[in-house]
Amino acid sequence: MRMCFAGVGLVLASGAAFADPTVSWESSEWIDLGFTDRIGVEANFLPGWTTTNASPDLGSSLFSATNVTLTGDPDDAAIWLNQFEQGSNSQDSNEVVELSLNDFMIGQTYELSFYASILTVTSNGWAGNLDSIDVGITGANISDWDSEVLSSPAGVSNTWERQSLIFTAQSETVSFAFGENATGPALNGYGTRFGIDGFGMRVVPAPSGLAMIGLGGLVAGRRRR
Repeated sequence: MRMCFAGVGLVLASGAAFADPTVSWESSEWIDLGFTDRIGVEANFLPGWTTTNASPDLGSSLFSATNVTLTGDPDDAAIWLNQFEQGSNSQDSNEVVELSLNDFMIGQTYELSFYASILTVTSNGWAGNLDSIDVGITGANISDWDSEVLSSPAGVSNTWERQSLIFTAQSETVSFAFGENATGPALNGYGTRFGIDGFGMRVVPAPSGLAMIGLGGLVAGRRRR
């Protein structure tokens, strides 16, 4: 999404790694993906964001295709991951980015929300496969999460679907590796291109004490009948 500060775009253009590899989940640094087109981001390319395998892309006008951005702004950037692309050595390669956040309270439940898109056809004839996006997780009560299979309606370049990842922190730092455990494999030699954008994090409230007391009274009342 669009950045609210200009200096970062200059650093991105130079290709230099500059950002903190881990940031607070309560900060806004990791949420905004900016408005740049960079093919092949590497290392720690934004606060909290690090490429851990291959070379994902950051931008909007990529893949010789007209992508529909999340906000509708044609310059709004997203992270794009190519999964199961046949490389020059005929081996499947998966692009993976890791988001590392800290300042979590151990035992507290949180929701990581984001939007995901899948690009299946481009103007240069590339075609992909419908698939779900996978997230590997460390520092939480779950180690792997998969979305539902993402859709790409006929006649539409791509659409965005909201995702909700619920987890309980088991460490003050929790990491999310997007694309880490892709299921695949590629069909007919084609890979799958995922877009992710529109991130957010919130605490999931525990049931209130009064609600629990009311529920307990209801159960007791049922037992006495």
